[in-house]
Amino acid sequence: MGSQRSFVFFILASIFGSIFGQQEFLQHFCMDKNGFYTRGSVYEKNLNTLLSRLPSLIDSYGYSNSNSGKVPDRANAVVICRGDVSSDACRDCVKRSVPMLTKLCPTTKAAVGWLDYCMLRYSSGPLTGPQSISPNETFWVYNDQRNTTSPDQFNKVLQSLLEDLKPKAAAGGSRLKFAAGNRLGPDFQSIYAIVQCAPDLSAVTCSDCLTRTFSLYPICCDKRIGGRVITPNCNFRYEIGAFYNQTRSSNL
Repeated sequence: MGSQRSFVFFILASIFGSIFGQQEFLQHFCMDKNGFYTRGSVYEKNLNTLLSRLPSLIDSYGYSNSNSGKVPDRANAVVICRGDVSSDACRDCVKRSVPMLTKLCPTTKAAVGWLDYCMLRYSSGPLTGPQSISPNETFWVYNDQRNTTSPDQFNKVLQSLLEDLKPKAAAGGSRLKFAAGNRLGPDFQSIYAIVQCAPDLSAVTCSDCLTRTFSLYPICCDKRIGGRVITPNCNFRYEIGAFYNQTRSSNL
């Protein structure tokens, strides 16, 4: 999908499914803003070299910012795994993502794809810092099992929880900007949520990114018992059931 047509992609699908056996991306974008490469080109060789090494380059926080080759044929790649995911699960997610994304986007120099546990993004251009902000590649998924029984109260509790988690994530270090928590909602339902930013973002930029994604909640997930809004730079997710590793999250 060209960047000129990928401003916002709407996914009307259930958040639940076979997460552990997930074989397809939640979403992916093949961006043509950086052009295309030809088979056998120096860029393709650099990209293939980088992607083959990528799982081994991921740190203990589930992050990698790596490159291969020299400008103008340098290939850059970023991996961001969900903050509560183990290193083994992160690496496995990336190993599955690489062949999927290169097959779906066979000649575009820039692409991004998301599985439940990880995001893989590569490009011939920069993928860190303010210049990497990419609001065009935004999508959402909601839980369509049923609606909340007390939507106004539910929304207030959820928004309060997300706003509480936002500064905690933004205050994270240069390897991880992630926060998770829960709060008792209406009808004795507990609401669980996570928020995460690309760790290279400043605290202010992270906070601004999350504010933008939160603003999409009324369009995406109003009255839904679960949902998420995802961009290459930040995301949030909530459910009425515990979906993240609470033990690992509390130790971050």
